[in-house]
Amino acid sequence: MDQKIIMLTSTSNKISLKIVLIIPFIILTVAAVGLVGYFSFRNGKEAVNEVAFQLRSEITKRIESHVSSFLNTPQQINLLNAVAMQQGELDANNPQDLERHFWQQIKIFKSVTSIYFGNIHGGLVNSGREGAKGLQYVIATDEFKKGSFNKFLTDKKGNRTDLLVTVQNFDARTRHWYRAAVKKGTGVWSPVYILFTGQDMAVAASRPAYDAQNKLLGVVSVDLFLSHISNFLKSLTIGKKGRAFIVERSGLLIASSSNEKLFFEKKDKNGQRRLKATDSITPVIMYAAKSMIQRFGKFQTITGEQNIEFKINGQRYFLQVSPMRNAYGLDWLIAVVVAEADFMAQIKTNNRLTAFLIAITLSIVLFIGIFMAQRIIKPIITLRTAAVSLAKGEWKKEIKDNSQIVEISSLTQSFNQMAGRLHDMLNNLNYEIAERKQAEKALRTSHERFLTVLNSIDATIYVADMETHEILFVNKYMIEIFDREVTGEICWDVFRSESGPCAHCTNDQLVDKDGNPTGVCVWAGKNPITQKWYINYDRAIEWTDGHLVKIQISTDITDLKMMEEELRQAHKMESIGMLAGGIAHDFNNILSIIIGNSELALDDIPDWNRAHNNIKEIKTASLRAKDVVSQLLSFSRKTEQDQKPLDITKVIKESLKLIRSSVPSNIEIRDNIPETCEPILADVTQIHQVLINLCTNAAHAMTEAGGILEVTLCKLVLDERSSESFKDLAYGDYLELTVKDTGSGIDSKICGKIFDPYFTTKEVGKGTGMGLAVVHGIVKNHHGEIYLNSESGKGTSFTIVFPIVTEKPRHETEEILIEMALPRKGTILFVDDEATLVDLAKQILEKFGYKVKAMTDPVEALRKFKTNPDYFDLVISDMTMPQMSGVMLSEKLRKIRSDIPIIICTGHSALIDEEKAKEIGISAYAMKPITMVELVKLIQNVLKK
Repeated sequence: MDQKIIMLTSTSNKISLKIVLIIPFIILTVAAVGLVGYFSFRNGKEAVNEVAFQLRSEITKRIESHVSSFLNTPQQINLLNAVAMQQGELDANNPQDLERHFWQQIKIFKSVTSIYFGNIHGGLVNSGREGAKGLQYVIATDEFKKGSFNKFLTDKKGNRTDLLVTVQNFDARTRHWYRAAVKKGTGVWSPVYILFTGQDMAVAASRPAYDAQNKLLGVVSVDLFLSHISNFLKSLTIGKKGRAFIVERSGLLIASSSNEKLFFEKKDKNGQRRLKATDSITPVIMYAAKSMIQRFGKFQTITGEQNIEFKINGQRYFLQVSPMRNAYGLDWLIAVVVAEADFMAQIKTNNRLTAFLIAITLSIVLFIGIFMAQRIIKPIITLRTAAVSLAKGEWKKEIKDNSQIVEISSLTQSFNQMAGRLHDMLNNLNYEIAERKQAEKALRTSHERFLTVLNSIDATIYVADMETHEILFVNKYMIEIFDREVTGEICWDVFRSESGPCAHCTNDQLVDKDGNPTGVCVWAGKNPITQKWYINYDRAIEWTDGHLVKIQISTDITDLKMMEEELRQAHKMESIGMLAGGIAHDFNNILSIIIGNSELALDDIPDWNRAHNNIKEIKTASLRAKDVVSQLLSFSRKTEQDQKPLDITKVIKESLKLIRSSVPSNIEIRDNIPETCEPILADVTQIHQVLINLCTNAAHAMTEAGGILEVTLCKLVLDERSSESFKDLAYGDYLELTVKDTGSGIDSKICGKIFDPYFTTKEVGKGTGMGLAVVHGIVKNHHGEIYLNSESGKGTSFTIVFPIVTEKPRHETEEILIEMALPRKGTILFVDDEATLVDLAKQILEKFGYKVKAMTDPVEALRKFKTNPDYFDLVISDMTMPQMSGVMLSEKLRKIRSDIPIIICTGHSALIDEEKAKEIGISAYAMKPITMVELVKLIQNVLKK
């Protein structure tokens, strides 16, 4: 109560500021503002807003009408064609009728650029126009199904003329316009795309077509060039600076009344790219787009007609935005911009009148204001000075209350109170700001450190929404792997090219039934895009907005997979080698017995006897079995290859005989092999191996449907004209060997990998992946080249080119030049654990006049040799024997008599070779089985030395 009395007493003798200022200023201000507002509204609004609004609305309606008509045409064409197919008026299975029908429609509908139909087999029929001259063309796939398609120019009657281009491996069912129409079941629009020729942008309208039983026949579609819309916009009159444009909800330009190009070729690996409205080089369009973004955040949020004002270099522009949608999913924005400068003549007149009235009004107001201000200016200046000091941080200076005006006096007291409170608040605020800055700095440092760690890891890392599968984050390593930034796209589409969520998606395993993370899920698999193997670690984590997302960290294990596969194959090869070496010795012993007895029998049976020819065939078959063992040892890398001048015609014919027995009867084998040919430097066994591998692969490609396997051999002369197809070879004479089949062919995507070790397209258990790698190695080892020519669905041919040598092949004869039964030719100690072989050798050697002491026990043979070392002229020993090997026996014999000649016989060449024989003092070694002539010649050569 006392405080109120004091306050009333101190203010009772002061004049109220309301009486001094408000009443006269209210009268003057109302009069001045009333006049200015009246003329400004009447002239400005009517002259600018109404005219600009009407112009924008009228132009927008014209654009909507034209574009709607333009876009309805392709949907109507599709509907007509689909109904005609369903009612049987248009045969969807007759590509010739479809081609003629579409060609005639193109001539009728001038606004569309192409009309086409894709059937359920992937085939395509298309008719359209292109280029500035509007030349008409037609496109059709082979046999009206997926595969190659050809593009032809047409004459004035629609007949095909020039072939423009051929595209391989086309399948209409994989195209967006086909899949989108089938999925929706009605008419749809494709996304806007840039033609691969770079001449224009286009959009496709598609609709599924069904037969009378409502069974899918395919998809009809119509393409439109969007330049038609731009040309229409350019024809509109929107003033000198006005512009009109159409933009997608994504911000990409569809059409524009400006002359700028709405797409361009980027100078990098991304190729062609469309122009965003915000990147337009036309200032009016660029500022209009940015104004929409600033006003609505993004184009997707614009609903209904909107009007916006913006400025460019101080000049005002009026923008009207209207959404345009249709029933087929199209959703664009039509924007019309009108420049205020185009209507400034009327506005300037209004401004001059308004300025005149304002000047009169202000003169009166200023005159009165100056007079009244003198009474209040001093305390106001005092308050201003105090406020400046307060801003400088001088908090302790108080303002003295000397004013006679009640309001200023109260303002002074309130100011002093406010200064004290503000001082306290600023102190608290500075403390909070300091703490927040420190926290923000720590958060920013932590975020940068986190990104640095993720980007430095040599593993692909991405985060995706578990419901929408949208990619929220990818690290730098993953961007490099996929050659682009993929944030915002769908994970199963980008990373695996799937049409929907992956079958092995782990999202359901990452959370329990209550929605809580379950921990890490580890799995491995091959990525179909990178063609590499990865081990993947999936886990559910909390994202920045609080909801659970999936993070996947994947490590490339392709090299480990390859090493694992190579190790597995190496173990297989090692096992085969051990098996081959193990059986070679015993099998060669058996062959030695067969060949030896055959030779003895041939000497005893006269040529006219029928048994003579039968035994001769036994010997021939045994020698062929010897070559089979040699091939087996070669495959296991247990024998050295012997390249010598060779006429390969007989080798090829023998290989084809072997192949014929294992090839199904529905495969015909044709050979174009001459009786003889010029020699090449080659190993017989390896040439067999090349023929067997290539012919077997060709037969596998024709197993189900049958076909023709053709082998051709001819001479090839390379000079300047003929060497273009064989760029890796020097000029000269060659033999050209071709193995050709009519099978399914090889996909062009894998042609570069077929000679890689362990690469195979066969099922598990049906191939090692080594066949063609071995063939390639053999051909290179023979200084030749191998070429592949294959077309998917039309067969494969391998061409091998070997250089011809001038040296003639050597033909060994079995003429026995050794005198029979000469006495004292030498005494031979023959040692072998195979009793039958020992008896056989004794018969053969004694037949040629040698004295033979044959024994099956190497220990007993050593004991016999010790009793009379000089009695023997030569020792022949088997390599593999129980108790003592041939090498051990040789070492012990040479300790007794160092000059004794020794021959080692073995069925397994890995046990001994020429270098090992020399090291231990062995005179010679022979591979079993060995014929009589070879054995006697070897003995003669050793004894001569």
